[in-house]
Amino acid sequence: MPFLSELVVKDAGDNDWKVVQPLRYQADTQCFEVPAGAETDFASVPVLFQWLIPRSGRYTKAAVLHDHLWRTPIDGVSRGDADGIFRRCMAELGVPFLRRWVMWAGVRLGSLWKSRFHDRLSDVPKVLLVVLFPGLFVIAAGVIVLLFLLAFFVFEWGARLVLAVARIHPSFTKRTKPVNNPRIGWYS
Repeated sequence: MPFLSELVVKDAGDNDWKVVQPLRYQADTQCFEVPAGAETDFASVPVLFQWLIPRSGRYTKAAVLHDHLWRTPIDGVSRGDADGIFRRCMAELGVPFLRRWVMWAGVRLGSLWKSRFHDRLSDVPKVLLVVLFPGLFVIAAGVIVLLFLLAFFVFEWGARLVLAVARIHPSFTKRTKPVNNPRIGWYS
């Protein structure tokens, strides 16, 4: 495993964490260290997509390293390089193929936006492919879920209507047997 240490963090706010002991990652030619005291929010996933990709998971160490590389300039490591290291770390941590590429595309979009599309424009076709292809499946799944929710709403509305009519009908309101109401007390 290229991570040479375990991730130890403590709570630093609603969505923020502080690294308690240094997190070390050994790349091919460089060793990166996230120092104790560095802040992270784990994976910076927008709330809209957290149902699909939670803020933490198998990729948490990679996300903490990526946050550090983004926030602390290191000679020779651009944001594009940090994004590539993030994807590579996720592969080494066993993050499934599609998930790591979708997460990479998300951070890459952020990098491109921050650099006003000057940082590695050659990544734009890959980002578009990753965003559009899985996006079609997510949209299709969303439409199916929406249809089931609408069907449930119609069913629920119909059930309420039937119950409302039943309450009005005299045969449902007339009791044939007396009902004993239960008594609840502190002692029996």
